[in-house]
Amino acid sequence: MELRNAEASDLAEILGIYNEVIRNSNSIYREETANLENRTTWFDEKITVGFPILVAVEIGSVVGYGAYGQFRPAYGYRFTVEHTIHVRSDKRGMGIGQSILSALIERAKEAGFHAMIGAIDSENIASVKLHASNGFSEVARLPQIAKKNGHWLTLLFMQKILD
Repeated sequence: MELRNAEASDLAEILGIYNEVIRNSNSIYREETANLENRTTWFDEKITVGFPILVAVEIGSVVGYGAYGQFRPAYGYRFTVEHTIHVRSDKRGMGIGQSILSALIERAKEAGFHAMIGAIDSENIASVKLHASNGFSEVARLPQIAKKNGHWLTLLFMQKILD
């Protein structure tokens, strides 16, 4: 597996992974799938301000991606980033998420960020375990904060201090 910076040419495969996650899980709190224009805007916004988007590639195909960005827009939050990681459904549980998370943590440290946040659905046990094994701690639990497909969802915030 190769881990590299994402390129605009990767967006169709990133979109495929993103939409599969929307359709088949509660990892993304939206019901409507995205289009290429939406992901292009997301990509351009991150790249323009210097935030990384990484892709995991196997045999020429994107099998996972991850990124981080500003946690909140107020100036006081400038040292905190929130990340996202998604892995193609047929490649989950193979260490790809771990590779992406490790690389994002290193990038955030190198960029001088103080804290990293993961917003995780409480039923996504694999993600909770992945984050805990990388030094993240649960710092907030927001019960019934969102509704998807008729079900109330609980959001966890997990945090890692990077310094």
